[in-house]
Amino acid sequence: MKQIIISFLFALGTALFCLLTFFPLECYSEEVFVTIGNGSGPPGSSNNAVTISLENSMEVRGIALFISDGKKLIVDEKCTAVDERAPGFNCNAFDHKYGSTRIQLFSSGGYIEPGSGPIMTIKYRVKETAKAGECIPLKISTKSSKASDKNMKEIKVEAQPGQFCITEEEKDEKTTTT
Repeated sequence: MKQIIISFLFALGTALFCLLTFFPLECYSEEVFVTIGNGSGPPGSSNNAVTISLENSMEVRGIALFISDGKKLIVDEKCTAVDERAPGFNCNAFDHKYGSTRIQLFSSGGYIEPGSGPIMTIKYRVKETAKAGECIPLKISTKSSKASDKNMKEIKVEAQPGQFCITEEEKDEKTTTT
C-alpha cells in the first residue's frame, strides 16, 4: 500500500511539473485597462489620429498591442508617444496583412506612472477604395496584447474598443458676394 501511495504521489508531482512547465497558468496580480479612441477621415486622407489611453495602478515599463480593424480600409502611418504620460518612450507601429496593427510602446529606462490618460496616438491613412459612411471597429486582442511592470513581470491587458468612421470628402466652400 505504501508503494502505491508513493507511486501515486510521484506521478502526481511529475504531472504537475509538466503542466506548470509546459502550460504555465496565466495568473496576473495586476492589470491595465486600455481604451482606443475614435477617429475619422475621408477616403485617400492621411494623418487621421486615434488616441490610445491607459489606466494603470502600477508603473508600466512597456506595452504591446494588437489592434484589428478587420476590413483593411485604414493603414497605420505612424505612432507617437504622448509626453505627458509616457515621456521619453518610443512608439512603433507595424501594419499586418489581415487588417491589423501591432504597436509597441517602450522605454529603455522610464515608466508610465500610475494614473490614467492618453499614452500614444496612431495616425491612420484611409485607402482610396473606402466608402464614406462606413464605421470600422478598432478592437484590441487581449490574448495577443501584453504589458510589463517595472520588473518586467507581465501584466494582463483589458481593453475598450473604439471605431474609425469613413467620412465624406470635405469640399471647399467658396463664398461669393454680389
